[in-house]
Amino acid sequence: MPSLITLALLACAPIVVGYLAWRYRRPRGVTTHDRHPATHNQGERTMTSEMARPAAEQVIRWMEDSPKVFEGVRRLLDACDQATEAARVAQADRERLLQQCEALREQVRQLQTELARLQKERAEAAHWFATMMREAAARFPTTPPPA
Repeated sequence: MPSLITLALLACAPIVVGYLAWRYRRPRGVTTHDRHPATHNQGERTMTSEMARPAAEQVIRWMEDSPKVFEGVRRLLDACDQATEAARVAQADRERLLQQCEALREQVRQLQTELARLQKERAEAAHWFATMMREAAARFPTTPPPA
């Protein structure tokens, strides 16, 4: 919905600017004193055809250029939509990768714990085996065979 509002504002901007330029311009040959509202029952001044002609031509030019402006606005909105979609996809990928990274970190922690346990068991088994070999050597002395 904000894109429709943006489109409407962009479409109306040239018209508003043109109106304001026409409304507050100073016609040639008319002093600022003449621009004040009429008093003493003189009535309201009307715009002369000479003053209206450039404004009418400008409005016609705006109307002729408006399809180009709308096309440009449509392209900008399409580009914005594409960028928004790309950002959404990138954010989803980022979240997926963060979850995978956290799962891998947990797996590394588990493997490190398992490795420490296996190294401890190996050291205990080596110690037990060395102790058994010393006891066996002490119980059964070996004598060299006669030659």
